[in-house]
Amino acid sequence: MLDDATWRLGLVLHDPASTIVLLGAVALVLSAGCSAAAAGVIRRMGVRQHVRLDGPETHLAKQGTPQMAGIGFGIAILLTAALSGLVVSQQCALVLGLMAVFGLIGFIDDYLKYAKQSPYGWNARYRLPAQVVCGALFVGLTQMAMPDAAGPHPFGAYLLAVLCVVGGANAVNFADGLDGLCAGLVAIVGAALAVCAAALGKAGDLVALGAIVAGAAAGFLWINGPPAQAFMGDVGSMTLGAALSGLAVAMRMEVLFGVLGFVFVIEALSVILQVASFQLTGRRIFRMAPFHHHLEKCGWPEQRIVVRAWLLTVAVALGAIACLIVDFRGPN
Repeated sequence: MLDDATWRLGLVLHDPASTIVLLGAVALVLSAGCSAAAAGVIRRMGVRQHVRLDGPETHLAKQGTPQMAGIGFGIAILLTAALSGLVVSQQCALVLGLMAVFGLIGFIDDYLKYAKQSPYGWNARYRLPAQVVCGALFVGLTQMAMPDAAGPHPFGAYLLAVLCVVGGANAVNFADGLDGLCAGLVAIVGAALAVCAAALGKAGDLVALGAIVAGAAAGFLWINGPPAQAFMGDVGSMTLGAALSGLAVAMRMEVLFGVLGFVFVIEALSVILQVASFQLTGRRIFRMAPFHHHLEKCGWPEQRIVVRAWLLTVAVALGAIACLIVDFRGPN
């Protein structure tokens, strides 16, 4: 059962599963509307995408597309959580707080790009420490709220959780480079995370918040599906990345999150390997990082990369859910 707080404003359908689906649908509609409105405001303000000149040639057409429209689905997530009463849940409040703080970090990055009229914003040497501090504080507060959650190795669990938060948020950010790629992947992974959490008997308020995040990400495709009318910006990708990784930590599902988000993992590893190889040997492993840009440089059309990434993620998600069902039912 969901916590009593989630039954506010007449959202009771006498069925927790139906209520969770309804919350996801509400977030989807609000996200589509808020994102479209945010894109309109940003367009009038002249906040536009600046494309890297060394990127795929097809991306030159994206120059001038409004960015930072991810503010819209961030508002939609907070509104849906507030209307459903999830904000009074301590665990949900912590996840929403993490989401807001990382969204602010992404906003600073986007603002600096706008101020400098450049595709390069806040230097990683300053941005990453801020993320680590915020992530470490979130994990500490989460584990204090669940004193038995750390298990027999609390320090190891703490480090894994911090890595999940910081690494997960940046991995989602790296995946934000093609029309609809990041939003679609977050929608799939968020929904799968919620289903798996429900199957494992995790807290109902966190399951509901997972559905809200998935719905909000799906709603953003209204303006971000190929060809994109607006981009989410770092404010959006950091918001979604922190929401997913924060939920995974609060649910104690960090490893499963890594499996479900394997595309995010590939994107992050490609960047790490590319930077390490260039620093150590002066050579690049990939034609361009993250990996989706490497595929573009190899001649793959953008929409093919996006759809195949979605399909692979759906396949992994269904496999994970099937494994949980078989595990619960047993061999017979």
